[in-house]
Amino acid sequence: MLQLWFEAPDFRGCAFINATVELAKPKHPGYQAALEQQQAVYAYILDLAQAAGITDPELLARQFLLLVQGSIVVAMMEGNSIAAAQAKTVASALLGRRE
Repeated sequence: MLQLWFEAPDFRGCAFINATVELAKPKHPGYQAALEQQQAVYAYILDLAQAAGITDPELLARQFLLLVQGSIVVAMMEGNSIAAAQAKTVASALLGRRE
């Protein structure tokens, strides 16, 4: 999914990540909206990890969130969708070290 998004001709990164960088004020309503979106993504990943029976789902969800957000930033900065495949490789390695 990420790779398809990264390869879209209108890909400019994540509006929420971009907003936090531009605003750089944690109390700003736009920053707060971006934070809520990040927390929703974390909650979604956490739900998946819990459903999969991961031993430490909170840690894995945090690690996966870093992979997702990091790959978005790298893809936007470098204009290269390979960040999605690289994040997927790291995610697979994380899963392989568990359970």
